[in-house]
Amino acid sequence: MARDPDDGDGDVARRLLDALGEEAEFVDEGSFTFDPVKALEKLRSYQLVDPHGYVLLLVEAAWAAGARSVDISCGPTTQAYFTGVPLDRTQLEGVFTAVLADAGKLADAEGRRVARVQQLLGIAANAALALEPQRVEIDSVDRSGKHHRLSVEAGGRFSCTEIGEDASPGLIRFWLHGRRGGDREAQEVDLLRERCRYASFPVNLYGQRVSAGLRQVMLGLRTDRILLDDDTPIGLASLDRRRKKATLMLLTRGVLSETLELEDMDPRFIAIVDVDMRKDHSQRGILRGPIFDRVMAAVRRAHAGLVAPVRLGGEQGVRAQIDNLLRSAVGKRTPGCVATVTIGDDRPYDGVFGYLASHLATGAAVARAVGRDTVYDLGSLTRVLATTTLVAQAVAAGTLDLSDKLPLDLTPRGDRALTLAELLEHAAGLPATVAFYDEPWHMNPNRAADLCAAIPSLARACPPRTRAIESDLGFLLLGLWLERVHQAPLDRLFHDQIAAPLGIEEDIGYRRLSTIGKAKADEAIAFTEVYDVWLHQGKRQPWYDIRAIVGQGAAHGVAHDDNCLILDGVAGHAGLFGTVNAVATIGRAWLEGLPGVTAEAHAELRDRFSRSSKLAASPWALGFESWGTAGFGQLSVAGTSLWIDPARRSVSVLLANATHPARPPVPGEVRQLLKDFQRLTTKL
Repeated sequence: MARDPDDGDGDVARRLLDALGEEAEFVDEGSFTFDPVKALEKLRSYQLVDPHGYVLLLVEAAWAAGARSVDISCGPTTQAYFTGVPLDRTQLEGVFTAVLADAGKLADAEGRRVARVQQLLGIAANAALALEPQRVEIDSVDRSGKHHRLSVEAGGRFSCTEIGEDASPGLIRFWLHGRRGGDREAQEVDLLRERCRYASFPVNLYGQRVSAGLRQVMLGLRTDRILLDDDTPIGLASLDRRRKKATLMLLTRGVLSETLELEDMDPRFIAIVDVDMRKDHSQRGILRGPIFDRVMAAVRRAHAGLVAPVRLGGEQGVRAQIDNLLRSAVGKRTPGCVATVTIGDDRPYDGVFGYLASHLATGAAVARAVGRDTVYDLGSLTRVLATTTLVAQAVAAGTLDLSDKLPLDLTPRGDRALTLAELLEHAAGLPATVAFYDEPWHMNPNRAADLCAAIPSLARACPPRTRAIESDLGFLLLGLWLERVHQAPLDRLFHDQIAAPLGIEEDIGYRRLSTIGKAKADEAIAFTEVYDVWLHQGKRQPWYDIRAIVGQGAAHGVAHDDNCLILDGVAGHAGLFGTVNAVATIGRAWLEGLPGVTAEAHAELRDRFSRSSKLAASPWALGFESWGTAGFGQLSVAGTSLWIDPARRSVSVLLANATHPARPPVPGEVRQLLKDFQRLTTKL
């Protein structure tokens, strides 16, 4: 493919071209050609952050091709097809090399349109290959009716052949065959999420038959028609056709944000409401009266936060890759997030995305953007920011020793006492957690004495030092132990020994339940869980009772951890609230020197607390996770993370409220987001 070498340096194609230079064969001073096989090999190193974004790239390709609709179906083979600009065999074969072309340099509008369609198909195919299908195929029919097929195998080998004649000119079909490790339901969920997450170009979902029930709604999309017009969509779906009043599910960027009961609603269809024209695009009108305004308000808020599909990341630089990662997480795993990275005295990355909440039960918070001053429930980061840091200071001062034994009345029953080091290393054999708010205890908020009285009757999960179990219970006990050692409450210890000396006492701390009562929380605080049975398939959860006593329908400014409430919101395993800068400041103190610890003692202390446990297969050090030479920190399934790398003098912080509007159904996805963020920050 010929290309002018004097393109602008700001062009994506130009930057990719630099990486492809060694595969270029110079024809003359003005142009050169590419081997398409080599082009694909190079493209394979550049991927979307979420490869399921190929769905949206195909829809955008249809839009660029001038199509009026695009049909998508899924199953063992996922298909998307539309009719628009005809591509001949040469143009089809060049979809990967077209990614490197600058369509804007072409003189005629038709040529630019063809090049754009080629680029989008090439990027979509490259992304789809990351899902490990048996093969990806793209069909096209040229102006003469000849039918061509480009077939790309999982290993990257491809061929382009003519497979028929007398077909409809302009037809383009994209096939994803035999996706490995997936099933029909999983693919349908992927497609649904992608359509709800993005709206960077005009797309409208057509009324679609669905099955009853939340799971069936999420999985019941068999073949969808996406109409291309000038409206931006939002989807509503029936939850239960057996009810006289239909219950609708409002999907905001793939996240259930509201349930509504409506009269006169046919449960077979998803209703589509556009942002600008205030119009219902389903096959029959279903929205009436004040309920319509509620839905439209949510739609506008969702529209304001919609992001463009993620493009190829590698050539955009590490900052853009991190941006893409976090943007793609907003709406899918969290309503918003804030991140920062410091290396030495430099701050190479800051990022702020999304909103404080997504569920309408939170009121105006769904339209309140996240900022650097947003306060997050830090969840299990409390274990390292408060408890581990206070223990380290006590060890440095000689107040505690790592071999000290937990007081007997704070020790669950077992053959021997537990040491301070074993609790810090998650090697004490304690269970991950104990639901003191549930049977048989049913403890209420601010009942610390009752909780302490129950501890000696608790069973251990295994003998000490036989396996690592990440245990909130262990750090709850450490918090109680610290209060006893210092004869002071944990929130005061954290304020006096950590926050105040570092000058961050206004930005981080505990929120004691008996002090804040039921007062309205600060507007800068991000919401966590919404206590709505519809978020749990209509089932009331065990922790709803203690939340009802607190008096919040959505956790806001009150610790999300239910055991923490029993301890009045102040515990060794949870309870801290703070900003991204405050968390980073404590991270830097672990790099440079903890308050009250001499420089010589600090270096030895940091080395000891970040040293990996000798327990087989344990990822823990003393209080921290440890990746050996890659540093130490804490990744919380609630969506918060801190990572410290002494070798690079770096501190990375990501704060998100992944427990909003409900506890993540797959906690591993949140943890993977945090790990991906940390992995990218090492490239800064």
